[in-house]
Amino acid sequence: MKIRNPRAEIRGPKTGGERNCHFGFGISDWVRISPLLFAASAGVQAADKIPDLKPPLRELPPTFWEQHAGACTGTAVALLAGAAFLSWWLSRPKPAVVTPPVVLARQALESLRGRTEDEPLLRQVSGVLRHYVVAACALEQEEPTVEELVAALNGARRLSAELVAALGGFLRDCDARKFAPTPPPSQFDAIARALELVARCEIELRPAPALAAVPTVSAAP
Repeated sequence: MKIRNPRAEIRGPKTGGERNCHFGFGISDWVRISPLLFAASAGVQAADKIPDLKPPLRELPPTFWEQHAGACTGTAVALLAGAAFLSWWLSRPKPAVVTPPVVLARQALESLRGRTEDEPLLRQVSGVLRHYVVAACALEQEEPTVEELVAALNGARRLSAELVAALGGFLRDCDARKFAPTPPPSQFDAIARALELVARCEIELRPAPALAAVPTVSAAP
């Protein structure tokens, strides 16, 4: 029986012996596939090639904030300061408007015109006059009696003794008519008399006008 040599049967593709076989391919096979290998190698090199750089872009212009940062900041600060000042101005406490005592007294007395001259009216008229004198003469007592009011006015010496006596007499007459058991037959005309006393007080309480300095003329030598 003849035994085959396995090595004798190993042949390269398309060839007849071992010496013409390289990595399992014959010379003719290498000739056929070499263009493909070169093409694949060129493709790999082309894929690995760095693409060409694009031309540089033009320089960006400065932004609006970069151009006007100082002006915008100054305007914002000025607006905030103006808003703060306006808020303070509108929320500040308003100065109290002080109505002169004479205005209050005349308004109160005029509002009582046309009413019957009875005990409630005389009480209101005497109260208005009493409050006016205390406020106009800056007396310390708020609700003085007639005698206390007369004594305080004489001590303050802001009104004449005659006017102080007239004020005291009017207030005493009001008290007498208020507490009289029967209404007096004649009209007292309390509102007109109270307005007259207020006017007399304003005249005496008015500051005297300052006298202008008269220039002295020196005698001629």
